[in-house]
Amino acid sequence: ALKPRLAAAYAMRGLAYGGLKSYRREIEECNKAIALDSKNYKYYLYRATAYRKLEQYQNAINDCNKALSLTAKAEPYIQRGHAYSGQHKFEKAVADYTTGIKITPQASIYLLRAHMYEHLGQYQKQILDLTAAAKINPKSAEAYEQRASVYYRLGQLQNAIADWKTATKLNS
Repeated sequence: ALKPRLAAAYAMRGLAYGGLKSYRREIEECNKAIALDSKNYKYYLYRATAYRKLEQYQNAINDCNKALSLTAKAEPYIQRGHAYSGQHKFEKAVADYTTGIKITPQASIYLLRAHMYEHLGQYQKQILDLTAAAKINPKSAEAYEQRASVYYRLGQLQNAIADWKTATKLNS
């Protein structure tokens, strides 16, 4: 018999252990939650995060895949993208972040994908993603700061100065 309230208690206790950086204990608690309620995709994502913190990326990917079998939300794609990034599989991370953007176009996901483009040396795509992030969240200095750095790297100094001015203004 399912015990969703007890499962939730185990999951939340697991998150608390994660907050204490006790990731093995977090995994143990998530295992208990999943044993009681194997249909809650979030429990797999909580455990995936703990696996990722322990650099057990394949376990994290497996949990994200299970979560994807239970939901069509963006979260499992984002988490799996993090795991692929940890494995230095940046193209796979880009693919997952792209799917996440299609489901839920958030500035934070554009920033994540922009970081992957940086690893891949695809600076024009990185600029496009940072521009999209700034458009979605114009009060976030992070997109402007990162884009300024890319412009600087590419020798586009006037663009870099303009973005650093905007970032400085937003951080004041």
